[in-house]
Amino acid sequence: MRTHLPIAITGLGCLCAAGSNLQECMTTLFSGEREPAPPTLFKTGHAVKYPVFEAPLCEPEDSDLLRTSRLALAAVREALQDSGLTVEMLRSKRVGVCIGTTVGSTTSDEGYCRALRQC
Repeated sequence: MRTHLPIAITGLGCLCAAGSNLQECMTTLFSGEREPAPPTLFKTGHAVKYPVFEAPLCEPEDSDLLRTSRLALAAVREALQDSGLTVEMLRSKRVGVCIGTTVGSTTSDEGYCRALRQC
């Protein structure tokens, strides 16, 4: 039988439509005052600009990384800062990261899908 070893959660990071860091997200979520707005990060052909929740911008837009990757890195940086650990301190350790996303770069597939339909 395999023994489960204890784990330590040393830092947290969060970035979503509710805020650009964990504290902002928690404050917004518990206040119940989230306000959707017309999209600014993508264009839509709808006559009505339906309100959406958008995560704040992070990392330079000229980065080669997909937006979802840039959002994840911002959350990881916050978690590292929260932990008080550095990358150098973790190099010789077994480290795990738990990431949750609802998009997973699907908006990056939009151009691909359009091009595929035209074939």
